[in-house]
Order: sequence, then structure tokens, then C-alpha cells
Amino acid sequence: MQYFLKVEKQRAICGDPGIPRDGSRLNPDGSDASDPRIFEEGESVIFSCNGESFALHGTSFITCLADGTWSAPRPRCINPPVETALGKEIAAGYTKEAKLDELLSLKSQLTEKLNELIKADESMQLKIEISQMAAEIASSEEYKDK
Repeated sequence: MQYFLKVEKQRAICGDPGIPRDGSRLNPDGSDASDPRIFEEGESVIFSCNGESFALHGTSFITCLADGTWSAPRPRCINPPVETALGKEIAAGYTKEAKLDELLSLKSQLTEKLNELIKADESMQLKIEISQMAAEIASSEEYKDK
């Protein structure tokens, strides 16, 4: 006579991954998953950001793994980057280390643009002054008499 013992492996559990600030968390079927709880191996959640003014930074879909960890860290909701005149991305909460030579190059580019604007403004002022002087000369009595 043989006996068989059925042994079931206990499923791993993952702690609550949280919800991104300005974001929400759903179950894969679309139902609300915002209440704090423990998740079992194989369970997944979907993250999204509230409103169009935020962009999801990271993975939107994560799964509880057999080792009790999540397949990816919780994503963040950030303000979308905006392009500056120099093409660099800047956004609230967005940081990037910059090397000294990059900063000096940026300073040089900004200084060059500023100098171009000053020269254009000075040139325009000079043209206006010349036009005003020409108008004054043309309307003067001495010029009319000649």
C-alpha cells in the first residue's frame, strides 16, 4: 500500500505597494484597488495619474513575485517636462546632475542670446533716432529755404 502526501507551496505575499501622489491604483479588471492590503504572489495592480497635467514616470503594471517582492517599483506622477529655448527638459520634481562644463556652456549660450537681443535693441533705437533727426532736418526752415 502506498500513501501520497500532497504538499502545497505557500504563496508568497507582498506588502502594499502604495499609490503614487496625484495617482490611482486599479486591479487588472479595472476595479478600485486603493484600499491598503497585502497582495499574494501572482496578483497585479495598474497605476495611473489623475488628470492630464501629470505623466506616469515608471511602469504602470506591477506583479507580486514568488520571492515576495514587486516586479518593479511604484511609479511616480510628475508634471510633464516642458522644452526650454535651448531644448533642455525641465519639470517639477525633475532633477539631473550637470557637469560644470555643461553649466558653463549653458551660461555661454544664454549670454550670447542676451547680447544678440541687446545689439538688436540698440540697432533699432539708433535707426529710430536717425529717422527722427532726418525728419527734423527735412522740416527745418533752413532746409526748406535751400
